[in-house]
Amino acid sequence: MPGYFRFLTLLGYYVFMKEGVNVAIMEVGLGGRIDSTNVVKRPVVCGIASLGFDHTELLGDTLAKIAREKAGIFKAGVPAYTMIQEGEAMETLQVCAKEVGIDLTLSKELSTYKLPQGEAIKLGILGK
Repeated sequence: MPGYFRFLTLLGYYVFMKEGVNVAIMEVGLGGRIDSTNVVKRPVVCGIASLGFDHTELLGDTLAKIAREKAGIFKAGVPAYTMIQEGEAMETLQVCAKEVGIDLTLSKELSTYKLPQGEAIKLGILGK
């Protein structure tokens, strides 16, 4: 599967270039450090969503190990954002950001944002 994902990632980039795409939001596959999306050396921004026990055979068996792998998307000079993570994961992300020389910014809860009319933002899908 990793080879297939690498192929699809490169195919996606090829299509973006051929179609003149100005902005693309890319989600990593397995994780940051070993992910094929890391061919992008200077993205505009990086973000890490809620961490959980996915792909433990490749990323590690603790949240700290998984966080270290996911933090592989951090790049010097590129802003990085995350949400509040469980203890060891948050600590690890902060250490990794410091190692790269960037600040890790905590995103505010969705409920703190409002539409221009003052209404709460509702997601189209259920989620945390």
